[in-house]
Amino acid sequence: MGEVTIVSPSHQRAKSLTSYKAVEGLIVCVEQCQVEDYRKHNPDVEIVAHPDSVKGIASTRQWIYEKWGDVFMVDDDVSSFTFLGTESGKAEKVTPAGVRDRIVSLHGEAEAIGAFLYGFGISPNPMYYDPMNPLKLTGNVHGNALGMRPSPYLYFHEGLWMFSDIWISGLNAYFHRKILKDTRYNCVMPAMNIMPGGMAQERTSLRRDQSWKIMQENFGSVLVDSDLSEAFMSVSVPW
Repeated sequence: MGEVTIVSPSHQRAKSLTSYKAVEGLIVCVEQCQVEDYRKHNPDVEIVAHPDSVKGIASTRQWIYEKWGDVFMVDDDVSSFTFLGTESGKAEKVTPAGVRDRIVSLHGEAEAIGAFLYGFGISPNPMYYDPMNPLKLTGNVHGNALGMRPSPYLYFHEGLWMFSDIWISGLNAYFHRKILKDTRYNCVMPAMNIMPGGMAQERTSLRRDQSWKIMQENFGSVLVDSDLSEAFMSVSVPW
């Protein structure tokens, strides 16, 4: 079984970084020019630099994927993970060590069934949890907690400023047909574009339109869009 590396791509959040508190032993990956600031404010966290020329979340994810291959990516504003599969029906916070153990286990399970994309849910509210369907084998995996295994067919489109997780889910659906998503585990994070830093300044309406055009050109009618939020876009898998 391959060894999975847990990485958090981050940008301009040296002072507000939270992902390392959610997962034990997590590596934070930032632009070379930001390394000193991140190490100053996060002295106990392993910081790995990517070239300053690598811009945007899709290009950063691709750099991370090429470097580690077996990798699980956690967004830098994820503060914790909860477990919904409890007898009481109430969400329980998972320890950072417990989250790491589940990621390692899920990676092994994905490898065992031949899945190249895997991850967790993004809704820690028990009302949205289906106890009769805790593990999903089709659909999309959200970028907040996204795991990948080495595949010659999976890559992130460098022209995308948004929807990188939907892009990789679409490619995976076409070439590999299945995912492994454990919806019992969910990441807790603030509302999109609330925290300073990150990709908020890159999420302009123009770049959203450009990214949406790329998605339509490649996936067409299998995409389901929403006017409410880009977070509601998904891949409609017909099998």
